[in-house]
Amino acid sequence: MLSLRRHQPVWLLALGLVMVWSVGLAYGAVFSTLVGQVIGISGTVAIAAWWHAKRADLRVTDEGIFVGKNFVEFQYVGQVAAFDAQDFALAVRRKSTAYLSLLGRLDGGLYIEIADIRDPHECWLISLRDPQAAVTAIDNARRPNS
Repeated sequence: MLSLRRHQPVWLLALGLVMVWSVGLAYGAVFSTLVGQVIGISGTVAIAAWWHAKRADLRVTDEGIFVGKNFVEFQYVGQVAAFDAQDFALAVRRKSTAYLSLLGRLDGGLYIEIADIRDPHECWLISLRDPQAAVTAIDNARRPNS
């Protein structure tokens, strides 16, 4: 089984926290220290919760594939392929009905064909650092079910 952590960049979290603390300091200077502290603390909690909620980890289990909260069973998984950065960018532009789970700064991606005619998405496109490891894990997990 495979589990890959995928989250927004840490610099985005740091930028959000600096902005919230700046607003807290500004309001604290104008109104009161308590107002600034309340803004700073509540903003920090909100930014940290948002950053955690936007995680979209990839997990391959015996039953299927999870990307964040989304799940597809192996019986509905067709072709699986690893794409390099150029092919992945081209696939993202060409597949208008694809389910996208994209993070910037990653060099390649995973293509998962969806073989369920009731699903509105023809495929899943998932940006990953090592898409070949995900393809290998998916093939190994599907083998007993084939």
